[in-house]
Amino acid sequence: MMTPDGKVLEGHLDSPSVVAANFDASSYDPIDFEYLQVTLSRNENGFGFRIIGGSEEGSNVAIGSIVIGGAAFQDGVLKAGDEIISINETNVVGSSHQEVVQLMSQTGPAVRIVIRRKKYDRANQ
Repeated sequence: MMTPDGKVLEGHLDSPSVVAANFDASSYDPIDFEYLQVTLSRNENGFGFRIIGGSEEGSNVAIGSIVIGGAAFQDGVLKAGDEIISINETNVVGSSHQEVVQLMSQTGPAVRIVIRRKKYDRANQ
């Protein structure tokens, strides 16, 4: 899948549809970040990640931690620190923590999440 500015999204892409109806990737620096999409199915541990941050803290909402055994852990794509860009095609950039938690609670048995992850220079790792 490609973003509007021609960048290829990596990860578990299950649909050639638009990533997020209200998301404009051109407003982000494509050199420093990669965009990933993941679809998770809720299990007995929920979706298996904790959310941190939000507009009330002056930040975007992000993945705080991954729950061992949860759906996100089993999928293996999401990492702590990933910024959440959209949930089921709803742009959450600039949203409050509570707004994102509420949106996640309304998703049903599956959720499609687009995240932004900082790229690191692999030569210096």
